Amino acid sequence: MIDVAKLPPGLVKRDNGVYYYRRRAPVDLRHLFKNGEVPPKSLGTKDRATADERWKKERDYWDKEFKRLREEVASAPSPEPEVRQTGFRYLSPAARLRAARFAAGTGAHISH
Repeated sequence: MIDVAKLPPGLVKRDNGVYYYRRRAPVDLRHLFKNGEVPPKSLGTKDRATADERWKKERDYWDKEFKRLREEVASAPSPEPEVRQTGFRYLSPAARLRAARFAAGTGAHISH
């Protein structure tokens, strides 16, 4: 059995002995990631010391990436209020365009 208490958060050792990097996305960015976590990545080693070094590089990479994503989300224009209140984001791009044209032409709200 693997003693997970001694592994840092995000460093996982699979049954085959290979170490992997796993991490949940921060709460404010989880909507950008499938299942709310970054894709697991094999660190390509069974050696703990090598895994620790590679884990630190992955952790630093994702720390920078989360910072970049926060800046990108903050600078993105927000959708129109009436669109945000509806299920608009679940429509296909073509359906979104039709719905926006309909709402703009008639003043009707888009419902889903």
